[in-house]
Amino acid sequence: MSDNLNDTCVNKTLTEIPPKHNSSICLKADTGASKTYVRPMDKDILQQRATIKNGPKVQIPNGVSMTTTETGILPLHQNLSTQAQRGNVINGLNNASLLSIGQLCDDNC
Repeated sequence: MSDNLNDTCVNKTLTEIPPKHNSSICLKADTGASKTYVRPMDKDILQQRATIKNGPKVQIPNGVSMTTTETGILPLHQNLSTQAQRGNVINGLNNASLLSIGQLCDDNC
């Protein structure tokens, strides 16, 4: 991405994660993620966390399907909508949680 408003918004959003979490959470900005997906080890950052039965399935690049097991709200920038801050926990997601740039853009970020 170029140095523009979207970069500023994303960087500001990422720096506003509460300090007790931002040193341990691995949250990668992802232009290809349809939603924000949270790895199980990062799920404690989610507020209003709820279990999902038969949650949406996500297919990762190697063809494996994973199912969303929980959902909650990432405590990001105060001007973002609840939908833009929603994170979905996926068991089996191990390397990093994925912050959906598309979701942020849909929210005019």
